[in-house]
Amino acid sequence: MTIALLFCNGQEAFFLHDLRITHNIGKQIDAMMKYASFGRRIGIFFAGDVATFKRLIPYIRTIEPQVNINNVVDPDGPLSKQIESYMMKNPDNLSGKRQVDLLGFIIDHKKKANQCFHVKAELRMGSIISQVKHNEALVIGSGLGIPDVSLKITNIVNDALRRGADLDTCLNAARIHLKDIIQRCGASTYSKLGISPVFVGSILKRGYFKMIGEQTTGERFSSDFSPTGGVPPVSFDYSLYRKRGAIFLVDNVTKDKIMVDEVEFYKERPNSELFDPEKLTQLFDPSIHASSNGVVYIINQWVTDEKNIWRTIDKTYLTSKYICHPDYTRLADSTKKNKSINETRRYIRSGKYGIIVPPYLQVTFERDLSQNLFNHRWLLKHIQNYSELYR
Repeated sequence: MTIALLFCNGQEAFFLHDLRITHNIGKQIDAMMKYASFGRRIGIFFAGDVATFKRLIPYIRTIEPQVNINNVVDPDGPLSKQIESYMMKNPDNLSGKRQVDLLGFIIDHKKKANQCFHVKAELRMGSIISQVKHNEALVIGSGLGIPDVSLKITNIVNDALRRGADLDTCLNAARIHLKDIIQRCGASTYSKLGISPVFVGSILKRGYFKMIGEQTTGERFSSDFSPTGGVPPVSFDYSLYRKRGAIFLVDNVTKDKIMVDEVEFYKERPNSELFDPEKLTQLFDPSIHASSNGVVYIINQWVTDEKNIWRTIDKTYLTSKYICHPDYTRLADSTKKNKSINETRRYIRSGKYGIIVPPYLQVTFERDLSQNLFNHRWLLKHIQNYSELYR
């Protein structure tokens, strides 16, 4: 379970991938670099079964000198035939249904050119290799469970390109918006799909490839409040770097450090090791407020000043992966001016929150909501947890 993403634009491309590995017992560890290099010319990112990819690596190494930019996506070329042979013959006698998805590139240093490729493979079933389409984000792994994620990232990056952005800016835009999309699905999406909240970026330009080590800093403020008080600001400062051949994730605030293993050398660790310095997995999660039929209603309630309240209510639903669809439907949006500060104080929560409407009331709730957005008696009849918003 993972997410890896590739976007090609001419002789430039970028990759994004996460660091989480999910073991059969449900343990999750943010400590795997899902990438393998083959000489100075070929690099492959992967998603899917770790054991299969680890055992496939040495077989690819044996034919690496034969692979070039002209035959890399040829179905009869050395790379395709070697992967096909391994997957069909299963020489390591792996059991069960095992699948891998690969995103790779090859560089021709003399021509200062490159070619990206995609491989889908299943043990005992074979493999398919193909050239990557340009200006379309290609996503592999469990991240495909995020509805329309490829199209959403494609639109974001192409819009940035039209505005004259360079590849590094496009990479950062994709990373920021990917986090935003996941947040709309719900903070638990990271654990449900087995994706880490830290994404590693890489750049491919003509004849060179660079995986980016970087320091990330920022602050997130909120005016949300609840009966327990306001939401404190979050400051984050973390780094991904390589030192003496070892790769580390370091939270520069808490000093927590995780060693990140390359896939060839990864060994299961005894305990979960999760890395979330931005506290993304602790943000609002609409999926936990789903009604019994999977419908999710989200209220955004803001006390804008001593007497004014602004409310919006959106609708979404749980997907087959039990995450919220990130495209919400706006049902109502309005403001109200209260007569007194005491009336304003009856709104006991600000910010986004999930409201639960029983399925048998949902039709009338949606039909009449706009006329009753501040009708507390009507809302109390329709919303099971309305007392958590207004008293």
